[in-house]
Amino acid sequence: MLRFVYLCALFVLPFLLDAQTTMTFPNGCNFINAADPQVVTFFDPTPEANAIVASILKAGGIQRQSFSLVVGNVKNARATQKNGVRYVLYSQQFMEVFKQKSQTYWSAYFLLAHEIGHHVLNHDFISLDKNKSHINEFQADTFATRIMVNLGATYDETLAGINAFVKDPETSTHPAPSARAELIAISYRKWSAKRRLPSPSKKDSTGKNNNDGTINKVTIQLDESCFKHWLNIVSSAAAEIDDEKITVKFEIPTEYIGKTLKICFVSNDKNIIPGARTPGSLSGNGVVQPTSKTLTIVWNYRMDYFVDPRQVSTANLFRLYVFDTEKQPNKTVSYQDVIAKPMVVAGAGLVTWGVIEMSSGKKIYDNTYRITLEKQAYEEADNKYVRGQYIIIGGAILGGVGAWMWKKSADQKKLDRTIICDNALPRINIEPIFGSSDSMAAIGFRLKF
Repeated sequence: MLRFVYLCALFVLPFLLDAQTTMTFPNGCNFINAADPQVVTFFDPTPEANAIVASILKAGGIQRQSFSLVVGNVKNARATQKNGVRYVLYSQQFMEVFKQKSQTYWSAYFLLAHEIGHHVLNHDFISLDKNKSHINEFQADTFATRIMVNLGATYDETLAGINAFVKDPETSTHPAPSARAELIAISYRKWSAKRRLPSPSKKDSTGKNNNDGTINKVTIQLDESCFKHWLNIVSSAAAEIDDEKITVKFEIPTEYIGKTLKICFVSNDKNIIPGARTPGSLSGNGVVQPTSKTLTIVWNYRMDYFVDPRQVSTANLFRLYVFDTEKQPNKTVSYQDVIAKPMVVAGAGLVTWGVIEMSSGKKIYDNTYRITLEKQAYEEADNKYVRGQYIIIGGAILGGVGAWMWKKSADQKKLDRTIICDNALPRINIEPIFGSSDSMAAIGFRLKF
C-alpha cells in the first residue's frame, strides 16, 4: 500500500509543483476584451512561449526582460502588474485555438508581442478612460507589428491574429478589431519599408531562424515529372520553405487568366498529404479563377504537425498540377471505360452458356446414349460438351481481358483522383471495444470511418 501511495505521489507531485501560486489582479489589458477572473492561478510557461518571448525581445533590441511570463486561467492574454511587478499572463488553451483559428503560429508571436508592448511602453493599467485605453491598444499593436517585421513575418502572417476577431465590435477598453487591423496594415508597410533584409550569408539549409531573429527561406526542388502530364498547364514552379510553411510560386499561360482552374499540390510520400488541409493552413489546393499570370500556393506544414522543416524539404518530394476544370483528368473517358464492363458481362454470359452446353451434352450422354448406344446421340452429346468447353474458354478470355481493362481503368482513375486532389473513399476499420464494470466485462467491435 505504501509503495502505491509513493508511486502516486511521484506521478502527481510534478503537476502540483507546476502550479506556482494564485494572485488577485483587479486590472490589466487583454489582447481581446474579455472578462478575466480576478484571482488567477499561475503555472510555468511552456518552452515554446519562452522561446517566442526571447525572439521578441531580441527583435526589439530589448536587453532585459522587465516582466514575468506565466500561464494563467485568463481568457486570452493579459498584461498587468501588482506591487510593482509586471506580468504577462496567457492561456495555453487559448494559444492553441488561436493558432488554429488564425491559421498560423505567427499569431502567438503577435499575441505575446502585443502584451509585452504594454510593458515596454510603460502603460498604466488602472485608468478607466476609454480614449486612453484605445490609444494604449493601438500603441501595443504598433509595437507588435514592428517586432513581426523584424522577425521576418509576412504581411498576411502579421494580420492573421487580429483578423481572427475582425467581426468583433468595439468595447470600452478595446477598439474594433477592424480598426486595429487597418493600423497594423499601415504600420507593417511603414516598418517593412525601413527594415534592411538580412545578408544571404546568414542563411542555413534548415529554414530555421538566423542569429538576428529573422526567418530563413530555403529553396526546395519539386518533382518535375508532374510538369510532363499532358493536361498540366504549368511547366515549372519555384518552391521555398521556412520554418512554418512551403510557398510555391508559378505562372500560368495568359489564355487561362479568368478561367476556372484546379490547383493541386501533392506529395510522393503517402504519409504527407498536403491536400488534407487542417485549419492551420494559410491556403492551398482548390478551384480558383486567376486574375493574373502569377499564382501562389502556401502550405502551412507546421500546422499539419510536421514541426521539423527537414521532414518536408526533401528534393522531388512534391508535385504541382494545374488543370483547366473543363479538361481535368477525372472527366476524360477512355475506350477502356466504354468496353471493359460489357466485356466482363459478356464473358460471364459466355461462361454460363458454356456450362449449360456442357451440362446438356452430359445429360444426353447419360440419359440417351448409354441406354440406346446410338451413334447420333453420342455425336450430339459430344458436340454439345466440346462446344461448351470452347465457349467457356472464350468467355473466360473475354471476361479476363475485360477485367484487366477494368482494373487498369480503375487504377488510372485512382491516380487521376490523386493528381486532382480528390478525397479517396473513406476506409472502414474494425476496432475492438473493451468494457467492464464491477459485475461484468464485455468485448465488441465498432466500425470507424
